[in-house]
Amino acid sequence: MLLPWLAVLAVVLLLDALHLGVLATAVAVTWLVYCVWTWVRPERATGPAEDPADPAARRVEAQYR
Repeated sequence: MLLPWLAVLAVVLLLDALHLGVLATAVAVTWLVYCVWTWVRPERATGPAEDPADPAARRVEAQYR
């Protein structure tokens, strides 16, 4: 999963080289906010029970019946 980071870095460096520093900053901050959001967002209500072959998922599902 290194490719998206490199792509964003390349875009930010390109925008900075074109003297579009404000836009480069906006792209970098937007990417940072997106990364933080994907890290702290709440999980979906279905959780681990999505994989019926997973024994742990079946135990969790049985607890909530």
